[in-house]
Amino acid sequence: MEQDIFRLLTLRIYDNKIEMYDRRKQQIVEVRIIDDLMMCLSCRTDECIHVGYALGVERLRE
Repeated sequence: MEQDIFRLLTLRIYDNKIEMYDRRKQQIVEVRIIDDLMMCLSCRTDECIHVGYALGVERLRE
């Protein structure tokens, strides 16, 4: 569980999307805001670790 802290790395932040590198999946993951809802294009859901991370990044930006 402790390794999950270092699992995701923010790459780019745009107005409506965040790109991050997922070390476990070894791929770039994109989370977009679609119809006022954050959606992970990799997992195809709004309830995954990537969306949770993106929400945290957005809170820090505010």
